[in-house]
Amino acid sequence: MTSRICWFAVRIFSTALTSHDRDAALGDLIESGARPLRALLDVLGLVARRRWPWLALAAVGILLRIASSNTTDGNSVTLWFYTNNWDWELLRDIAFRQNIAQNATEVSLSFLFLACCSWIAGLISRRVATPAVALTLVAAALFLDRLPHEYSPVEAVVFDGAFYRILFPILVKTLLVLLPFRFGMLTKRLLS
Repeated sequence: MTSRICWFAVRIFSTALTSHDRDAALGDLIESGARPLRALLDVLGLVARRRWPWLALAAVGILLRIASSNTTDGNSVTLWFYTNNWDWELLRDIAFRQNIAQNATEVSLSFLFLACCSWIAGLISRRVATPAVALTLVAAALFLDRLPHEYSPVEAVVFDGAFYRILFPILVKTLLVLLPFRFGMLTKRLLS
């Protein structure tokens, strides 16, 4: 039973290869009498070597997704605190002014860091794929649905509204990840 599953997986994963490579690899495996698990590992290794740009771009997309999710989750509470509880009288308090300046700096720097990481990822990605392919893979990885998340009581109040749960993450992923990523992919053309 295990050997049938392994050979089925070999056939499935070999479809990621060109028809010439697939025919050669499967023929060699059959001629050599490779064991099913060894054949599966060999095909996976060949796919990784032949398709590494795709794997690298998928990994970049997943890493950018994690970074953007952490950035939105971390800054949503701070932004909600100021926007939903704003009172102009608070600006008379010097401690409040210092606190808002510190939080504005931290939020801005986290957004800037995310945009810079995305731009660098785009700069690097242009070497391994065409812009359309790279942008598609990164966008697909970015907008995968997140797993259900339990929030603390304070965070639950913030993420109860649709803006911080749905719209804000989409805005951050579009403006601070996809646009800088695309700009990074085009930077060489702009500089030359």
